[in-house]
Amino acid sequence: MISGGNGQGKTNLLEAIYYLATFRSFRGARDEQLVRFGADFFRVEGQVGELMDAAAEHHTLSAAFHRVSGEKRVTVDGREALRLSEAVGRLPAVIFTGTDVGIARGAPGLRRRFLDVALSLARPAYLAALQQFRRALTQRNECLRRGSSAAEVEAWDEMLVTWGAVIVRDRARWVRDNADAFARHYAAISGSGPARLVYVSGWKDAGPEDDVEEWRRSYGAALERTRHADRLRRWTRVGPHRDDLAIELSDRTGARGEGLDLRVYGSGGEQRTAALALRLTEAEWLRGAMGCEPLALLDDVFGELDRQRVRRVLELLGSEGRGQVILSAAQPVDWAAEARDLLQVTVEGGRLRSAARVA
Repeated sequence: MISGGNGQGKTNLLEAIYYLATFRSFRGARDEQLVRFGADFFRVEGQVGELMDAAAEHHTLSAAFHRVSGEKRVTVDGREALRLSEAVGRLPAVIFTGTDVGIARGAPGLRRRFLDVALSLARPAYLAALQQFRRALTQRNECLRRGSSAAEVEAWDEMLVTWGAVIVRDRARWVRDNADAFARHYAAISGSGPARLVYVSGWKDAGPEDDVEEWRRSYGAALERTRHADRLRRWTRVGPHRDDLAIELSDRTGARGEGLDLRVYGSGGEQRTAALALRLTEAEWLRGAMGCEPLALLDDVFGELDRQRVRRVLELLGSEGRGQVILSAAQPVDWAAEARDLLQVTVEGGRLRSAARVA
């Protein structure tokens, strides 16, 4: 457990660790915003694998960014990675933060980002598809904004459909394969009724989730239907960049017998519980997909949970088969005694000051 007062560097430490997993800030900050005031660059390095699982691959990862030049350099075992996809996922890690509740209660973009990060960590092909799709989407939207000819706009459609179909196929498959785990974790934390995950696509109603050709056909047809509206509004209205991961309270049903949207009908505690259940589901999936225990980083996540839910989360994290867990708290707190064999490290002024067992 990392403890210390506000502004002493707890979150910075966890961010530096997680940066070696995705090579991006988990807070969404730009690289130039991560450079210390008065400095020209940052550099972070870590040895990964040894503390997570004896069977895991061991690597030395480093990342450096120069504020003035904007140059970013990532290395794996001393060799520079030509593409980020070569380095992303070498450190399997899951970050739990106090703002994760936004995934459950916030805009669809936050839930899409959750899916994209989870899949990118374990599936380099997914990250490559996501990068190609974003490139095509940017170019198509630029053509629409400029009022380019129909031929110029449509020139990007094949690339959009090709990579977009891979993205939604993999997202929908992830939701299907992990729906039971999410429901189980939600029920374990809440101690009450279940919740469920549903992938919501604005352009495909039915069909086999694993059939990428079906997704291609459906997406191409959707682009054709919205082509005129896209030109009027000057942006691409359908695609994986507009889909959502719905979280429903499955023990409460609406007029049509469907689950109720957690964003609208869930309490603050239920929304935070759903966010924690998503992170636990992500950790379980990474464990199976990558064959090793992911590192769990928890940054001030218990603020709005009652003591019973805190206890259940700690029990889940401390259960047999879990990997290394690092959590932060502003001060030593009373629930620390409920976790087994905690090592408490104090942070002050950006430096580690002391360490002691608190179990």
